[in-house]
Amino acid sequence: MRILYISNSIIPSRTANSIHVMKMCQAFADNGHQVTLLAPDNKNKYEKGVKNIFDYYGVKENFKIKKLWYPNLKSGTIFYTLLIIKYLLFNKKFDLVFGRFLYGCYFSSLLRNQTIFESHAPIYEEIWFTNKIFNLLIKSKYFKKLIVISQALKDMYLENTILNKNNIDVLHDGADEVRDLTKKVSLKGKKENLKVGYVGHLYKGKGIEIVESIADKVKHDVEFHIVGGIEEDLNIWKQKIQNNNVYFYGHIPHKEVSKYINSLDICLLPNQKVVLAHGAIRGGINISSYTSPLKLFEYMSHHKAIISSDLPVLREVLNQKNSLLVEHDNSKSWIDGIEILKNPLKRNKISIQAFKDFNNYTWKNRAKKILINLDVKKITILISSLSGGGAEGVSVSIANSFAEDGWKVDLVVLHLKNATYLDRVSRKVNLIVLNVNNARYSTFPLLKYILKNKPDIIFVFNYELAVLLVILRTLCRFKTKIIARNMNTFSRVSRISKEKNLWIRVVVRFLIDKFYFKADHIVNQSHAMREDLIALNPELTKNSSVIYNPVAKYIEEFANLNDLYNVKKDNYILCVGRLEKQKAFHYAIEGFAGIAKKFPNLRLKIVGKGSLEKELKQNAINLGVADKVDFEGFQKNMIPYYLHAKATLLTSLYEGYPNVLIESITLKTPVVAFDCPSGPSEIIKNKINGFLVKYQDVEELKIKLDLLLTSNFKINETNNTVKQNQVSQVYKLYKNVINSFEYHKQEL
Repeated sequence: MRILYISNSIIPSRTANSIHVMKMCQAFADNGHQVTLLAPDNKNKYEKGVKNIFDYYGVKENFKIKKLWYPNLKSGTIFYTLLIIKYLLFNKKFDLVFGRFLYGCYFSSLLRNQTIFESHAPIYEEIWFTNKIFNLLIKSKYFKKLIVISQALKDMYLENTILNKNNIDVLHDGADEVRDLTKKVSLKGKKENLKVGYVGHLYKGKGIEIVESIADKVKHDVEFHIVGGIEEDLNIWKQKIQNNNVYFYGHIPHKEVSKYINSLDICLLPNQKVVLAHGAIRGGINISSYTSPLKLFEYMSHHKAIISSDLPVLREVLNQKNSLLVEHDNSKSWIDGIEILKNPLKRNKISIQAFKDFNNYTWKNRAKKILINLDVKKITILISSLSGGGAEGVSVSIANSFAEDGWKVDLVVLHLKNATYLDRVSRKVNLIVLNVNNARYSTFPLLKYILKNKPDIIFVFNYELAVLLVILRTLCRFKTKIIARNMNTFSRVSRISKEKNLWIRVVVRFLIDKFYFKADHIVNQSHAMREDLIALNPELTKNSSVIYNPVAKYIEEFANLNDLYNVKKDNYILCVGRLEKQKAFHYAIEGFAGIAKKFPNLRLKIVGKGSLEKELKQNAINLGVADKVDFEGFQKNMIPYYLHAKATLLTSLYEGYPNVLIESITLKTPVVAFDCPSGPSEIIKNKINGFLVKYQDVEELKIKLDLLLTSNFKINETNNTVKQNQVSQVYKLYKNVINSFEYHKQEL
């Protein structure tokens, strides 16, 4: 998965949040994801003397860091946010945006990125503007969930926001697994004394007050070693605590801290009921009730005995088996705890349990848990173009449906020539254009796409492209699953192809016969199509299915919003399709001519373009109906044509599953069609939504047209006959096919 982490932490710096950010980016990458970190470019606030950021934090260089300008001004956040927006607009390659910077995460969701926000404090307590942005974020359909660091913080969000428990995951902070527990430093003091340590900042409430209160009361064989703190706090506490058994080490680079913890016998976590995150001198908010201290997990990872304040938020991780819990503000309790743990056996017992429990709190496991229920799914849909054909319309409808359902969808097309359906492609769909004229020239662009994006599943809506995918997979040995959509009755396609040019007749025909059936699954548009396919290759019984075509979304929406029973019908019969041999419109013209004298005001409208237009016009002239046949050309919006027609007529030699029929029926216009292979017999219910005519029987066609027109045929009970063609119903079936393969799910 490609993850963008948006942070407002200064990197490099001494702050705990910068450590958290760097560790989490490393952890996401350790789980096999491609990670890019956005961080402020504000050199005035950087830690001085840092040559290598990754080395400073002790993390692997397995992710990228992108710095965006953050001026050292009060309005710096505004500039930084604007640059994040710009970055998101020009970098749409990410599957997930994750972050602790609220404004960045909000604009990520606004730009339709799947977004997870992590909060370490109650955002709703911030100024009204920040609270407003947070509420907009959590209402977005692209907001996946909120990550918090304690159950206490989750409870606060549940009580004070519209979030429910399914929107919030509790994941305490973490630590890295320690590679070498023997690496130590030579601590100050006497070697034989008990080394009691505290690691972390010296802000008010962090617990240095406890060390101050007990340093002169413990026995002479106990020493305190204080690691961390900024210079200002350090100087204050050095003046307050001048006992000769207390040693201050100041700030230690994070990668070196491990050696100090390894050198300790006991680690203290003396949090008080008031912990000011921004320091005792400068004031700040009290984080005590919901904090998740990083040092707690670092202690556990180092196999150390821990004495901790007995506070509810700390008990979410600690207990009497993996630590010694004492009253937070009772000096005697801390002294007694130290005395108890002078016993090496007792120290070892609780340190072993702490180390065992730590397995739940590694950074890597934390990152894995964040993503494990995210349900990010990917699919690639491949088709030659977005021209006005039935397959193209179905591919766009299915791509949009997957995208609306939260999937990451790549719609790959060879070119955008005559891209009639381009404006129907949802903005949530990632449209990729290979810029080649046909499948013959798409080999290298398609292979480049596959090797770069590593799609788990490709759903292909073209015979030649399906064959090419199978050949490329065989040669290049990639693991992409190939699901092909059978476009027409296969045996009939074979016959027709014999009449085309040499390339189609010899090369393409051979390749289709040789490789097409090696797709992992073939979706057929009708049962007759599937039966025909299995007759040619019985092995496909288990690897094929039937999914009827969906009605075009814009037609379905129009039908749902309008009363179609009182629509005035005009005096014409409608034919829709490409003006090519397969559609056999000469039968439609002949049938129309046979009833034209009886219905002198009736017209035939033919919507579509193709190479046979002149020939069909000549047919109309020869049959004496040229003045009653209208060639309308291609029409993008078919609703008015279907809506006002007396009937829709289909006379094809063969079909897959004729969308023309289901679109007409959806708009309450009856249909008359040859019982061609395949589709019409599975759509038409005689006298309910139209009439089925014996294949290529023009005389019966005339009779049925006459019957429909003279009986004042009114379509009824049609909703049930096209219910299976509703977009939502069809999408469920496509999703079931995809879900039968587990490869679309990210390896988390």
